[in-house]
Amino acid sequence: MKPEDIALNELCMFEFYIPQSDKPILADLSLPLEEGARPLTQELKNKVARLINLSATWYPPAVKKIKDEFNGDVDLWLVGLNILTDETQKEFIFGLNFDVSKDEEHGRGLQMSFPSFEIIKHGDAEASMFLDY
Repeated sequence: MKPEDIALNELCMFEFYIPQSDKPILADLSLPLEEGARPLTQELKNKVARLINLSATWYPPAVKKIKDEFNGDVDLWLVGLNILTDETQKEFIFGLNFDVSKDEEHGRGLQMSFPSFEIIKHGDAEASMFLDY
């Protein structure tokens, strides 16, 4: 993905694909942009594009974390990428939201730090959507 490919809709979201999935993934940038109160900077576009392009690094540990929870016996699909911090913060946090076959109602979510890709929070889908302050 190139930064110039990021075209937000009115909800500060856009769809993208990664090689690890044949389904579209919805990226949500509304939190760092405060739903229109802040502009989408070139720096944030660059960071988000770089993050998406590094999916081969962050996708496998995210999937492993969820599969380990279900002893490997689960089907899952990445449906959302939530950008939780903006480009000005030292620790850039993003959330991943998965549909899972063993818990269709709640799904699974996690937060990771970029560029370390350390998993810092794990739980139901809501874990991918909100920072704990």
